[in-house]
Amino acid sequence: MAWRLGTFQDEQLVQRLNQLIEHAELLPNWEHEQALLQSGDFADFWSLVWQLQVAEYLSTQGDNVSWNAGGPDLSVDIGGQKLFVECYVYRKSFGVELFVEELLQLLGGDLRVSHDLCLPLSLPNDSVSLSDELSSLMSPLLDSEGLAAKRHLARACYPIVLSKASKGGLAIYLEGPDADSYDPSVRPRNVGDPAQYLQRALQEAAHAKSKSNKLGSHRPNLVAVNYALSADAQLSLARLQLISQPLPNAFVGENIDAFAFAVKGIDGALTKYDLKLVLARSESHPAHAITVPAI
Repeated sequence: MAWRLGTFQDEQLVQRLNQLIEHAELLPNWEHEQALLQSGDFADFWSLVWQLQVAEYLSTQGDNVSWNAGGPDLSVDIGGQKLFVECYVYRKSFGVELFVEELLQLLGGDLRVSHDLCLPLSLPNDSVSLSDELSSLMSPLLDSEGLAAKRHLARACYPIVLSKASKGGLAIYLEGPDADSYDPSVRPRNVGDPAQYLQRALQEAAHAKSKSNKLGSHRPNLVAVNYALSADAQLSLARLQLISQPLPNAFVGENIDAFAFAVKGIDGALTKYDLKLVLARSESHPAHAITVPAI
C-alpha cells in the first residue's frame, strides 16, 4: 500500500482509494478483510482495489451488502435473494511486469518492459527465484556509463534490448527520440492466438476459484474477475468484439454458479455495463440483474 501511494502521480487517485476504503469500512465484517491492507505482495494491491470496487458497486445494486467472515468475499441481497460474490484479479506474472514498469519510469521515460502477447508469461513463483530473476533483468540499469552510451546509440537506431528474462519473452529495452530511427527487426514481437489465449484466461480464473472460499456451500454465487492487469486478455477481447466472434465458454466447475468479468482500473466506479456475464446456470440467477451479457 505504501509503495502504491508513493507512485501515484495524481492526487485524485489517492482520494479515490480513500473513498473506496471509507465505504468498505462501513460494511459489516470489514475486519476480516484488512489483511490485504498490510500485505507486502505488490500485486495484492490490485486484488484489494477490485474487492473494494465490487463492494461499492454492490451497494448501488442491492441491500445488506456485507463482507463475509468465511466463504466468498461479499454477499448482497438482490431482489430479495442473497447472492455471494467472490472477487478475483487475473494476476499471474502481470503484477511483476507492472512493478518493473514502475521502476523503469523512475529511471527515465525511454525505458520500456514488454512481453510476447497472448503467449505464456511465466516468472518464478517463489520469492528467492523471482528476486534472482529480477536482479538479473535489472542489472544493466546499474551501469550508468553503459546506459548513457546505449542512449547515445539509440539516437541512430532503436530499440536497444538491455536484458531478457530467462523465459516468457519478458524484456527491457531502450527507445530513442526519433521515430524515423525505429527498426522493427530489432525486437520482433511474437503474438499467440487471441481466441486460445482468452479461453485459457477464462478457464484459469475459474479454476483458481472453483475450490476456494467454500463456494460450493454458498449459493447462488458469482465469481467476478478483473482482467485489468492483462494486456493480453484485453487484446483478445477487443479482437473478438471487432470480428463479432462470441466469447469461448469457460469451464467453471460444479461449485461456480455464475462467472462474469470486467476490465476496470482504480480511477472509475464499476457499473453494470462493465461487468460482463459469461455464463449463469439459470435464467433466474440474481447475477443477471447486476451484469450485462458478454455476447
